[in-house]
Amino acid sequence: MITTAATQYSRFNWQDGQGADGDYLTYFWGIIAFPITVETTCPPTSWPQPLPGTTETVLYWDGYTETNELGPPLLKQEHCDIGICGNDGGYPFSEHRTADATMKLATGGPPGSRQLNLWCLLAWATAYTNLDDTTGTPVPPEQIEIGAFGKQDTNAELWVLLPDGDPDITPKINGKPNYIFGVGAQKFGLISQTVCATPTNQARTTLGVGEEVNILLWNVSLNCALPANAAALVRWTTSAGSVNPTNGSLATLTAPSNAATATVTMSYKSVAYPAINYTVIEPTGVVKATVAYTIPYDYGVAGAGMHLRPVIGPTNVSFYQVQCREVGLDATNVSGFFTNFSVPTLSHKQHGADRWFGLGYDNSWNEPWDNAQSDPYTSWYAGGYMWIIPGQWKVGTGPTNNLANGWSQSFSMNDSGTMTVSKFGHAKSRTVQGVYSGQ
Repeated sequence: MITTAATQYSRFNWQDGQGADGDYLTYFWGIIAFPITVETTCPPTSWPQPLPGTTETVLYWDGYTETNELGPPLLKQEHCDIGICGNDGGYPFSEHRTADATMKLATGGPPGSRQLNLWCLLAWATAYTNLDDTTGTPVPPEQIEIGAFGKQDTNAELWVLLPDGDPDITPKINGKPNYIFGVGAQKFGLISQTVCATPTNQARTTLGVGEEVNILLWNVSLNCALPANAAALVRWTTSAGSVNPTNGSLATLTAPSNAATATVTMSYKSVAYPAINYTVIEPTGVVKATVAYTIPYDYGVAGAGMHLRPVIGPTNVSFYQVQCREVGLDATNVSGFFTNFSVPTLSHKQHGADRWFGLGYDNSWNEPWDNAQSDPYTSWYAGGYMWIIPGQWKVGTGPTNNLANGWSQSFSMNDSGTMTVSKFGHAKSRTVQGVYSGQ
């Protein structure tokens, strides 16, 4: 009788950035030994590069060598540290298997970035009692710890802030020596967009007083908003101005009516997203104006006027929630022909001052402002006067504030009755025959 037995040994090692090597030995023995050795290698690669193919070299007992090019190695998503021993038909045996896969998440971002983003991690696992167990038992989600970030909830979700880079998100289960696992991830971000499309950069975080911004919690991975039941758990707060509503995936920030920093925070399931800081600035004064048209007068009458389109600055924000007014003062530098008129007659107070008007999205004065024009005169000789004009602004029913930079409007007439009106860097002159000139 010939007794036959076998000895088997298997080893495979793969590490990120170091490639793989392994060998498999089968040693049949009886009267004659027949060893067969299989060596496996693959070149090094670093995650997230794809795994390369492997080279298998088979060494037979008689010295024959065979080389095969195979596909990438199978890297099973598992943790295993378990062994068995026993006796098979009088032959004792022992077997011990170890395996550990590490899962990393490519969170993105430029090199060196440590920007934090909101992620939802979702893991599952199946545990096995021994090496012969082929069925396994599902592990309850709340028992699964993901990386160093903690355990999931009963809905198989773990909401965390993760930095740009490649953090470890390997599922771990205490007390389970043999299990397979899987893990997924969804990235969430805040989209901030000003309600006003002027200026064109609607992602800006510098705002005008009273300006509105829509802020949306967005599923970047799936390119969609949160479902209604999940959106109800979103909470919003701001350090200045107001945010409405205070819960839901979409909120609108209304900037305060004064210069400030508005810090908006969003939290979901008690995880706070990195705050967005908005810089809120106030209007300073008129930064430019254009002449829309000249104002007609009757032939033979002295007078001039122009319709202007002034713009309030700074223009890197929108002041569409702002109202402005010109503060009426009495005329100054009154000379010549105009000394014949009373103070109230020449005062700016009697010529459209102290009336509130709104601003457009581009910060221009709403119609019918602004008419810079003189009264008509049927007699004349040389003279002039000026209005010094302080400006004021407010948001809604808020307090009245002074613009940092005021302006002036001047009137002058020569002995021929040609009237010149000057304002915001523009001057228009008109003869009594109705001919206009100037810029």
